[in-house]
Amino acid sequence: MKRRSFSDQFKLAAVQRCATEPAAHVARDVGIVRSVLDRWLRQHREGHFVGADAGVPPGLPVPATTTVSAAPKVGPRRSLFTNEERTRVAERVLAGEKPVAIAKELGIKAALIYSWANQLKKKKSKPAKSLVVAAPISAPQPPTILNFCPHCGMPLAAVNRALNAIAAINPR
Repeated sequence: MKRRSFSDQFKLAAVQRCATEPAAHVARDVGIVRSVLDRWLRQHREGHFVGADAGVPPGLPVPATTTVSAAPKVGPRRSLFTNEERTRVAERVLAGEKPVAIAKELGIKAALIYSWANQLKKKKSKPAKSLVVAAPISAPQPPTILNFCPHCGMPLAAVNRALNAIAAINPR
């Protein structure tokens, strides 16, 4: 499949339309994906499309907001419900009320209420953290004598016999 290419005039015309129309509509009308149009907008702001084909100097007033979504973000998204309110709603569900009825009452989706109830169930099912009490410090104990090899678990007497037998066969 051959890769499509577009002239600088075509790109510039699409960029100019973005000054008055939403970028998503321009991209759809022109027959390209939105990310390609966003790249053209960025290239135009950086001074590309200058030359014999373009015929228009860079710096054409293209709003910077055309590369982001139509709804500008004002700040961090704030939830409509506090953690305490979510917990109260989840407790109502766990007490037996129907989530769909609560959702209609609050004007939110029932799926959200189900997720709050599941989060509360998980929180309640976790065991409470217990306090670990340290044992009192006592005098150091003398080292214990091992009767078994710590590596293989064999009795030390058997290990010593095996080593002596090997040393007798293979003297250095």
